[in-house]
Amino acid sequence: MYSLFARLHGHHLPESRGLTNKFFDLLKEEYSEHENSADHIYNVDGTDLTVSQSKIPCLIGRKGKRQIGALTAAKCGSTMTVIACMNVKGDFISPMFIFPRKNMSEIMKSKPVGSIGRAHPSGWVQSNLFVEWMHNFVTMAHSTAESPVLLAI
Repeated sequence: MYSLFARLHGHHLPESRGLTNKFFDLLKEEYSEHENSADHIYNVDGTDLTVSQSKIPCLIGRKGKRQIGALTAAKCGSTMTVIACMNVKGDFISPMFIFPRKNMSEIMKSKPVGSIGRAHPSGWVQSNLFVEWMHNFVTMAHSTAESPVLLAI
């Protein structure tokens, strides 16, 4: 949580010490105002994964066979994004996978339970996809007006 804040605001710069203190002051204020328990404090982050393979795999075929089929990534260097979220207690919210394609087919056939798979040509998080993930988060985290959760983005 703090590392993301530090990266976004240039933690290594001397003038950023005020921002660092401001971050922890805001966090302390939120903790004291809502008195969240460990199962109501979440951290979410997105990470990019490379889709292309790093080396040519060894192929094994029947003796005398001249053609062997292989599946490879569509583009060299393309990436997909995974939005992952966990609370302080160690419980996970189902992730969202964003694949670099225009349409979804059966790519999520054997997906983790509750996870969401979406397609976007860039493979990156878009605002509409994040809003969809947030709706899923509110449902799975059981966030209500009476029992709010703290989500660090």
